[in-house]
Amino acid sequence: MRRLIEQKRNLKFDQLNQLVDEWIEISNTTSGENKERDYKKAKETFDDCLIDFLVDGYTLGLISLNTDKEMPDPYMFLNIEYDGITIEEKFRDYWEKGDYESIRRLAESEANRMWNQGALLTGAKYKTWNTQLDNRVRDEHQPLEGIKVPIDGVFVTYTGDEGQAPGMFKMAYNNANCRCYLTVSNK
Repeated sequence: MRRLIEQKRNLKFDQLNQLVDEWIEISNTTSGENKERDYKKAKETFDDCLIDFLVDGYTLGLISLNTDKEMPDPYMFLNIEYDGITIEEKFRDYWEKGDYESIRRLAESEANRMWNQGALLTGAKYKTWNTQLDNRVRDEHQPLEGIKVPIDGVFVTYTGDEGQAPGMFKMAYNNANCRCYLTVSNK
């Protein structure tokens, strides 16, 4: 199951990065009213992509639990704020500045958060932290590999930061570019 999840996630992240590359190309060739139109289209695609990650995390969680459950409204997870700034405001600010690498980081970080949020919605009893098991895993996340906690429990790094799941820590540096993910179970 872990291999299936990793393959699915990697494919989704490749598609996400391809979208960001397309946004960069479009934005570099447009201006004025067309730039605003392109922004709206890119933001809509961004939101759709995040919801897609939420649904995939949820679906794979349900598959691993061998159960069926209806998902709540996915749009409620798009209204997240960090330090009083919404994801939409960050996206617009980066877009207007032409800071596409920040858009890429935002997209990857939010997609990962949505994937893990989906897993949390499954109604499972336990969640397990999974890293990518490579040399890019940050030092604070390596010791969390394989740690299982109750679904309402938190993961705590050795520096004391805590969160419900990868991408959901209190400290932003533990969320940005995190590739870790949850698996869920009832045992």
